[in-house]
Amino acid sequence: MNLASNRHASSSHEIPLPATVVNANAGRMLRDPGLLPGIEQCLDGRAELHLTRDLEELDRVARSLAERQVGHVAICGGDGSAAATLGALWRFYPRGQLPLISLLRGGTMNTVARSLAVARRSPQGLLQDLVQRGKRRSLRLCTVHTLRIGERLGFLFGTGFMVGFLEQYYSAGREKTGPGRALQLMAQVSVDSLRGGDSLREMMRPRDVELTLDGRRWPEQPYLALTAGTVREMGLGFSPFHRMAKASDGFQMLGIDATPRQLVRQLPRIWAGQPMRGGLACDLIGRQATLRSADGPMPYFIDGDLFCDGSTLQIELGPRVRIVLGR
Repeated sequence: MNLASNRHASSSHEIPLPATVVNANAGRMLRDPGLLPGIEQCLDGRAELHLTRDLEELDRVARSLAERQVGHVAICGGDGSAAATLGALWRFYPRGQLPLISLLRGGTMNTVARSLAVARRSPQGLLQDLVQRGKRRSLRLCTVHTLRIGERLGFLFGTGFMVGFLEQYYSAGREKTGPGRALQLMAQVSVDSLRGGDSLREMMRPRDVELTLDGRRWPEQPYLALTAGTVREMGLGFSPFHRMAKASDGFQMLGIDATPRQLVRQLPRIWAGQPMRGGLACDLIGRQATLRSADGPMPYFIDGDLFCDGSTLQIELGPRVRIVLGR
């Protein structure tokens, strides 16, 4: 099933050549020394290329693109790179008027690109399609909402045990991340939870968080995780945001009120894109959420990158973005 078909997918669009923004620190860039030369060869001087090494450089590039009203930006990096680039573009482009975006699958997991059904090709292959098809470029597009958390944009948000999982995932170094590392950790968490082990007890400890969604207060209770998304998948094919398979004017908010063992037993359903059984999760569509932690500063992630800004967070439905899916 083409998941993007329910998100206003369309074709045969005449689109401008992309300005390409490459994250020099992306996992695939670090592992593949031929990636940047391959991108340069694809562009062959026909479109601009920007290599960014930190957020300050990214802001300078975004400001320049916005001042010139560049209409199409291709992003080579992972999910976090794409979220950071979207946030920078949003801060400098007129609000609500983001340029057309191409996700070049330049990261380790590429969860958002996979969830939106971006063509499964190499960054060079995707970029070649954009550059070489001229004015007759016939490419599929979709439109999807972002999430807004403060001045950041993304498609996936989470706190609770998911933060601990990512901390463990990144602990061996970014260059060692990937599906294999994620699956290994997932297996460790599952076995430990089913056996009632202690090795991951702190990661799987429920947190006291007060949540209000669109003015309605959720039950006051410890949550194993609170998570939100505007795309269906969370990673490794798991699809907790099953409602996002259809176009929606909101994001899906999940409050998981399960023990670690109960959650592990629900993983087959989550992977299949089915709701959790047995009242183990609050599951609603909303446009604005407020989270307040009783345990002090609340770590969270946006599209795989970790942050901690304080004990109160505001999540809002962010601007729509048009994304090129490929041929």
